[in-house]
Amino acid sequence: MRAALLVSAKRLVVASAASGEREVDVTAISVLIVDVAAAGRRFGSGVAAGELQSMLIKLQDFTVVLVPFGADATLVLVADPGVIRNSVRRVYSTRR
Repeated sequence: MRAALLVSAKRLVVASAASGEREVDVTAISVLIVDVAAAGRRFGSGVAAGELQSMLIKLQDFTVVLVPFGADATLVLVADPGVIRNSVRRVYSTRR
């Protein structure tokens, strides 16, 4: 995991932790993630699919997972490519 952030609806980083060799621009992510979550909420509403539960964004350099906590905050996880997929696979394989 490269970073974990809790971002307020006002685009402020409430808390964050980062690790790894490659830096993550926490400020840029906090500013942009609020708009991304809002787009996900609008999409769910627009197609009558309900509330946004979580969102996975796969990019060339990293993967972002966001989980809204009401209208006030969003949890953001930033990981190297493949880390999230492998973690999910491990969770499901241990449940069987």
